[in-house]
Amino acid sequence: MSNLHNEMCLEHLHEEIIEQDKKGLLDDEIDTIANVNNLHPDDDRDEILQFITENIFYNHGEAIQDIYRDVPKHLQHLNKDKLKSLFTIFSGRL
Repeated sequence: MSNLHNEMCLEHLHEEIIEQDKKGLLDDEIDTIANVNNLHPDDDRDEILQFITENIFYNHGEAIQDIYRDVPKHLQHLNKDKLKSLFTIFSGRL
């Protein structure tokens, strides 16, 4: 994938992560990451959300492409349409 494509995918995924955070869907993950990395869940929230985004992007791309199998834990709450949307991003069909 091109750098521009990767940046666009990463940006779109980050926007989705921010929306999930606003809905309170990532609180457990945020607390865990904060504890493990000695960060504050509120003061360092932007950094934590960026970490979650990059973790999904770089480590779970193949799992997202396998929409109905092995979905990462922090994406399991997403409905089928959201997962298809993420699949589209990672397969390069923006």
